[in-house]
Amino acid sequence: MKRKQIVVMNYNPEWASEFYCLKSVLEEELAGLAPDIQHVGSTSIPGCAAKPVMDIDIIVKTNEEVEEAIELLAPLGYRYQGDLGILDRQAFDRIDSAVPYSHGKEWEFDHNMYVCLAGSTSLRNHLALRDYLRESPKETEEYSQLKKELAGRHPHDIDSYIEGKSEFIVSILAKAGFTEKEQEQIRRANMKVAQHGRNKKGQ
Repeated sequence: MKRKQIVVMNYNPEWASEFYCLKSVLEEELAGLAPDIQHVGSTSIPGCAAKPVMDIDIIVKTNEEVEEAIELLAPLGYRYQGDLGILDRQAFDRIDSAVPYSHGKEWEFDHNMYVCLAGSTSLRNHLALRDYLRESPKETEEYSQLKKELAGRHPHDIDSYIEGKSEFIVSILAKAGFTEKEQEQIRRANMKVAQHGRNKKGQ
């Protein structure tokens, strides 16, 4: 069966607007945890081209709070997917486009949801890449062009698309102060994400 086409779009400021609406709902539903909820990934970087799918990190302080967040997200329509091979980052998908359920609202954009442990390498990766590119328009444009080229070269191969971005991401993290050991950990993590996709699809 043909895999879904990868579409990379020019930056849309409505991504940020919808994130703040989602954040408001999530803060209310997870109030007991008082999590730090962050918009990460390319849709969080002004001017950056991206797949129109937001990445959202719910940051908690302890493993106990991770477990509690998993329980609280279930009635909102989030299905727990495990860590997908990434240490200290728990992933979720959505039952339907109304998730998180809030007064029957339909959300315009899709999003990936993660519960992350504060201080973890995977979380620092998300935040450091976002923060660096927000201050670096030239490299944001380079990243945008790379993603468009990869989407054109691998229009139905998300694994190759992810792997193709890896060295650029690692180069930015090196500039942001990540050690060589941490850089290699990110490389391996990206390979695990792609490998998980292959295994999940029986490929």
